[in-house]
Amino acid sequence: MNAACLELWDRGWREQFEMIFDENVIFGSSAKTLYPMVKACGELLEPQAARLLPIEPLFRNDRDFLPLQAADLFAWWCRKKHTDVAFTTFDWLAELMSSICVSAYSQYYDRERMISILRITHENIDRGLPQNLLDQARELRGTRPPPSTNPLQALRQLLS
Repeated sequence: MNAACLELWDRGWREQFEMIFDENVIFGSSAKTLYPMVKACGELLEPQAARLLPIEPLFRNDRDFLPLQAADLFAWWCRKKHTDVAFTTFDWLAELMSSICVSAYSQYYDRERMISILRITHENIDRGLPQNLLDQARELRGTRPPPSTNPLQALRQLLS
């Protein structure tokens, strides 16, 4: 979400945008729960650009909301072409989508990238995070460390 925000900011967009996700039974509630923390991190790192972030993301059923079906098809096709260059079905999409450029904020998430993110997160914890982010992380996990626990250690434990 923050990547989309930064991309829009870099392109000169200065109005709040909407972000619409599929009502995924498995991930939908997690995305909604995590959004306040994601937004707070964006506000911490890029306060000007974070003004563009939506108040909260929207969720729609992809059966009823056709733009989600189109996005799903395009994402599936991109992944398929990336992993199987011999795959030629739907190659007509390449010409139709040729004006779409890859964002500088776009990332490929594999095991190594996820480990890297965890390492960066630990480094940020070591540098210190605002108390409100530490509290949100604890609340999301539903755990409360004893009052004497170092808050940086508490967040590190939540992330491990």
